[in-house]
Amino acid sequence: DQTDWAVSTYCLRTGDRCMSYFHSPANSIGLPAVFAAGNWNLDLEIDAKCPNGARYHASEITQFPMPTPPQDPITLLTGHGRESATASPCQAAIDTTINQTFTRTGD
Repeated sequence: DQTDWAVSTYCLRTGDRCMSYFHSPANSIGLPAVFAAGNWNLDLEIDAKCPNGARYHASEITQFPMPTPPQDPITLLTGHGRESATASPCQAAIDTTINQTFTRTGD
């Protein structure tokens, strides 16, 4: 999936806990990631609707370790996790491991 995402990040003053929200006009779902213990953690769970009105449940849990050495700004963020979805008329059942990469392309 190739998508251009915009990202807004908000951190506590100490910088040890942050929340980043990945959003895109091309996707109706935003991706909220929380930074804690050296990782960006994405834990997404949705109930989605097919064009014919049927529904399905989908989830994704992915962990993105902070790059080493640390970067400012972060130019490449890679993660590993699990994606699943229930079967429906518009969605095949999924239960698989995933690898994701976010590459910074601008400010």
